[in-house]
Amino acid sequence: MQRIKRGGWLVVSAWLTACGGQGESSFCATHGGEHWRHRDQQPALVVDYAARGKLAVQLLLPAEGGAIGSDLAPRDILELPAGCSATALRRDRRDGRVRLRFEADCGDEPPADLSVPLLEGPGGLREMEVTMTTPAVRKHFVIHRDCERALFNVGGEAAGD
Repeated sequence: MQRIKRGGWLVVSAWLTACGGQGESSFCATHGGEHWRHRDQQPALVVDYAARGKLAVQLLLPAEGGAIGSDLAPRDILELPAGCSATALRRDRRDGRVRLRFEADCGDEPPADLSVPLLEGPGGLREMEVTMTTPAVRKHFVIHRDCERALFNVGGEAAGD
């Protein structure tokens, strides 16, 4: 399962536990820097943590991959901890991409980690660009099912900018 971990106010790591146990390959070592070549064809997840447990979440899908979002609910995009409530999923188009967005309120206690169900199972996505912003830090990385760790040296600007 893909988990995005947070320590204190900082996002500190992400890893993929459903990747089949493969070691770091040369693909994983170089893909972050090469990701810009196909980034417009890959989904992007943008999570903004404002403060006091409030999250704004966007999933940007390539226009041709927009069918994946036709029956999704917020819990399919980001599995929130118990005690968090989410608004209804809104769907629109932005810059030629399908944008799915929702807000979540987790009360005074921010989530310690977040799961991304879209990356799980045989029918799950293979790759996703992620941008996470908190009041203290901004992290930008790529998660690929063939890599054990998040790929941080991503070339180009973040998808949510």
